[in-house]
Amino acid sequence: MEINLSQLREALDYVKPGLSNKEQIEQSTSFVFKGNHVFTYNGEVGISHPIPGLEFEGVINAETFYKFLAKIPPSNKEEPQVVKATVKEQEVVFSYGRVKSGLTLQTEIVLPLQLVEKKAVWIDLPKDFIKHLGFTMTVCSDNAGEAIYTYVHVNQIGVLEGTDGYRFLQCQLNMELPMKSFLLPAKTAEILIKMIPIQMAEGEGKVHFKTEGGTVISCKISNQSFLNISPLIPKKGIMITLPKTIDKVLDRAMTFAKRDHTYDESISITVVQNRLKVKAECEAGWFEEEVNMPYDGELTSFDIAPYLLKGILSETRGCFLSKDKLKFEGTDWIYVATLKA
Repeated sequence: MEINLSQLREALDYVKPGLSNKEQIEQSTSFVFKGNHVFTYNGEVGISHPIPGLEFEGVINAETFYKFLAKIPPSNKEEPQVVKATVKEQEVVFSYGRVKSGLTLQTEIVLPLQLVEKKAVWIDLPKDFIKHLGFTMTVCSDNAGEAIYTYVHVNQIGVLEGTDGYRFLQCQLNMELPMKSFLLPAKTAEILIKMIPIQMAEGEGKVHFKTEGGTVISCKISNQSFLNISPLIPKKGIMITLPKTIDKVLDRAMTFAKRDHTYDESISITVVQNRLKVKAECEAGWFEEEVNMPYDGELTSFDIAPYLLKGILSETRGCFLSKDKLKFEGTDWIYVATLKA
């Protein structure tokens, strides 16, 4: 059989986030090929993507196969590069020109593909679902000891919300959801926003998302109750306006706030006597810069994800300060953070 090399590489890139670093589930570190699709599943997230021309079925070690394909040199010809695949007993031989490689093929598929394969009616995602999901996940915690704080709450009434116990964010969608409310792990949310799905479908203990290119992402969810954070929204306080000069400072600070996961990134903002200070630090160093701003109140300090603050500043610079909390508010979202002592 002949397979378009570009399409094959693209498919493996799409499903790669569903691989495990260690084989906690049998075949979870492998690419599983079945029915013109490639599958991965790590116990939390399962991903599938179609591969035109794929005609074999079985399991191949992901790391070896991925690295092999990456080493095939690009062609100078205009026509698409094509890889030939031949199945020989428990082996698949891939060849491209003078390059050949035989990879072990496990013919028995034990990975629970029924958790990934999806046959259901798809519904279009609400407008701004992915945008709001990206914002909401930044206020979640990565502390597994307080599990409720590691989830984004997708509320059936059309609200996304999250909290780490010190800050929280509520985003209003433009429609209610035709499925029950659920909790989506923030780590899973990070995968979703990179893949930009356009549809979703309800499953049993999971929710499925689908991209325009046909990638299906099946996400394990929780149905436990979420916290009622609405009473924590401050009602009294003063308004301040953050200066435009903070934008370029924020860009510089983000270099030192960079982490492996977006929701782990954080910068510190301090406001006191007509000055605003931005601070960020990482293992490689730290950053600090001050700008002028009108303010004659008490010292105020809070932490916020830089990715989230950039989104907030694109919509509003007004900030509401109460005795112990800070609030930003837009047309369809509210962000609240507890102030530092």
